[in-house]
Amino acid sequence: MLANISGVHAQYYEEVDERRRKALIEQIHNYHEIRKKSEYGREPVVTMNGRYLGNNPQLKAQLEIEKRHGKEIAANYGYALDVEPTFAEIKFYEPESAKTLGQRIDKLLHGITQILPNEYDLYGYELRRYMSSIAGPEVLGDRKRLSKEIANTKRAAIILEYWSKGIREEIKAIETLLENDKTIDPTTRTTFKFKSGKAKAFLIEADSWVSNNNKMLQFLFDLHSQYSYKEPVINFTEHSHAQGFLSLFRARQKSLELIHEYAPFRMMIY
Repeated sequence: MLANISGVHAQYYEEVDERRRKALIEQIHNYHEIRKKSEYGREPVVTMNGRYLGNNPQLKAQLEIEKRHGKEIAANYGYALDVEPTFAEIKFYEPESAKTLGQRIDKLLHGITQILPNEYDLYGYELRRYMSSIAGPEVLGDRKRLSKEIANTKRAAIILEYWSKGIREEIKAIETLLENDKTIDPTTRTTFKFKSGKAKAFLIEADSWVSNNNKMLQFLFDLHSQYSYKEPVINFTEHSHAQGFLSLFRARQKSLELIHEYAPFRMMIY
């Protein structure tokens, strides 16, 4: 939902937005610091009929010891140990229109590298909201939750499609302006080339992130009862299914690593 702000309250909202922006930057920084202290790229304990198939030699040795002693696998081997970020449904406000070419160029990266107050970050906030809880331990073993989160990845893809359309149309419009107006200085042209390239790269990497999550969840959903999940172990009855899941999971982790390069998305854990 979008709303407009009258000029009478503009200064008040500007001061409030700056405080919120600083608070959001601090929140994102804290999430990122927590993640850096943990083992990045952690994955579920993937087994086939009880045999570990992952590539962590230390974990493999520890699992063999625990198995010999008849112990259950410790829960701290699970992959989803980070805290999921929370996103409430909020009202969005229409941001102020760019008045200069420089502002139009800067705006290409709003919500991508430039952190905005949530109320002005319609596409970025909603994208993160739908992707915030899609693949936790309570999801992987529950077909109803899998179905719900698959639907959420599809909603996220639609949001990203609208965001991408707006950015690409603005890039095209600025390209036309630069082509027709030879008086625009080289610095502005260089800045546009860099920022438009950064925006395009984000759109590609965000699409990969959403798509890889969708593929992993859909893969599990399609297996029906051919696997089981009990935190932290996901067990498959066929080797090809286990290897297929590992491949999809690692592709998802790589795309997650890439999306973390963009500050507003560093709090995401799936």
